[in-house]
This record gives sequence, structure tokens and C-alpha cells, in this order.
Amino acid sequence: RRILSECPCCEICFVFMSVRDDLPLHLRTGSAAWADNGDKSAAEAYLKRIPALHSRIAAHYGLPTIDLNPLLCALPVALRDAAFRDDCHHTDEGAALVAAAVCACLCGMSDPSHTENDSVRATRHHNHHLQQHQQQHHQHDFPPPPPRSSLPPPLFARPWSRGSVQRVTPPQLSFFYCRRAPESVEAATGLRTKLLQRHTQMDLDPLRPTERAAWWLLYPGDFAEFSFEGSRLGFLTMIGPDAGDVVCEVDNGRWRCRKQLLDRWSYFWRLSVVLLFEGLPAGRHVARVSLHPEKPDPSVLKRPPTNEHWLQCVQRKTDHKLWLIDWLVGE
Repeated sequence: RRILSECPCCEICFVFMSVRDDLPLHLRTGSAAWADNGDKSAAEAYLKRIPALHSRIAAHYGLPTIDLNPLLCALPVALRDAAFRDDCHHTDEGAALVAAAVCACLCGMSDPSHTENDSVRATRHHNHHLQQHQQQHHQHDFPPPPPRSSLPPPLFARPWSRGSVQRVTPPQLSFFYCRRAPESVEAATGLRTKLLQRHTQMDLDPLRPTERAAWWLLYPGDFAEFSFEGSRLGFLTMIGPDAGDVVCEVDNGRWRCRKQLLDRWSYFWRLSVVLLFEGLPAGRHVARVSLHPEKPDPSVLKRPPTNEHWLQCVQRKTDHKLWLIDWLVGE
């Protein structure tokens, strides 16, 4: 939407690259969800589901798509070995093949009657004409850009169907409560700095992927209290090796749930949506969310976590916590 609104002359085309699903796991690269996952659904996600999802986005804006998966998946193993230097990066020969395929598709979409040779000759003629124009004119008299086209509304403006996203705020968090006010401004500043160092983590903003935001970290004994109006409640979180069991009570314990967040894939961190309640009576409710003090059994993990961030968590004794940034409220 930003490209089309700011650069109306720009043409956009979605191109879906391919990955090799025939290589053993130890030769895979990239995210742990792919490199450590021998399940067939992992390959289907990259080769089928993600292109299908992006195709729907492209169709929403009337944009063309080029899917290279059928071409590259149909290559014999020997040719795939020559085209790929690992599971997802191309050799020079493979890059040339992909570039030729993309160019052929673009030429076919721009004018199906053109052959490849016609396109090459037309490009050369255009470049020669442009050079002559530059020699004859010191300034470029380009035609004015077309008017801005009306864009369709964004797809799923909120990641919570028929509801809203509300950011977690300090007044909702118990570690900002004080039994008595600090004695001075300096003491208040020092206390706030200490709390922020322990209870915040800068990381990806899930609603603004190009930006970073402060996540709130809750430890055993902390809680978050949230007043909302709706029948469904969830939250966005990071699930990793520090995850535990989240406990939620609504309206002073009238409804209660406990959910284990740690699973076999939690040896790395990933963004997740946790649904706490649905089907609540219409009206206003108050929810209290906390982390159960008991640590879950780490044997559920597919492999022990070994990355540097986890080692720092263990060293600082922050290896059991709940990440919070956004509440998800359903109508």
C-alpha cells in the first residue's frame, strides 16, 4: 500500500522463490522451524501455503504473481544440485535460470504476443532511443505521473477477527504498583529505571514489523490486570525456552484457565497468539493474568536451547517469564 500510494508509476509483481525439500536436515539453513523440522508440512508451508496466502494478497490489490516453485521442483536432482548451493540460495547458474524465467513471465504478461527475441530487440531499441534523447536535450521532459489510484482497504487491519488490539500499559502491571511513594524524585527515577531494566525487552513490534518495541516481562508473583468489554480475550506473546504456564482469572475467579505455553518447538523464540477465553457473557469484564510459579518440564523440548540469549537469561535468572505487549479483545 505504501509503494502504490507514494509511487503511482511503480509496477509491483509478487515472485515466489523455491526451497529444496529433498535435502537432509543437517544441510538446511534459515529459521529453526524449517532447518530442524522434518515434517512434510514444513515444506508444504513454503511451497504451497505461503504462496497461496500471498497470492490472495496480490489478488486483493490486482497485482500479478510469478510462482517459480513448479519450475524448480520439476528439475531433476542433478540440475537442482547445479542450481542451488544449499536449500534456498542459488548458484550463479541457478540465479541466471531464475532471472530468465522471471523475465520470460514478465514479457508474457506485458504482451503475450511477444517472443523473447522481440522483447530483447524492443529493449535495445528503447535504450538507443533514450540515449539519443539524452544527447539532444539537457533536461528530461517526462510526462506527468498518473493520478493516484484508489487503493482497496488493507487486508485484516487487525490480527484479531471482529475485535480490537489494545497495547499493554504500565498501569495494568503489578510491578509498577508502590505501597508507598518514593521519598524523592531521584528515588522515583532510580526505581523506575530498575524496574524497566528487569521488566522490559526491546524486540520486534508485531503490529509494525519494521519497528522495535518494548515488551513487558512478567515473572512469578507479578500479574497484569486488564478491563475489557467483549466475549473473547487473548494476547500476543513470545514463546521460547523461558515460557511457563499462564493463569488467567476473569471477574474475581468466576472463570479461570491455565495454559501451558512451553512446547517441543520452544527451544527458539517465536511470536504467538494465546487464546484465554471465548464465549464470555456480553459486557465488561476484568481479567488478571499471571505466570504460574512452577516451571514446566523442559524435557518436552525437541532439543536443549543453546543460543546466546538463552544463556544470558539463565545467568541473569530471567529464564522463567511471560512476554506481554498486546491484548486481543473479541466482540
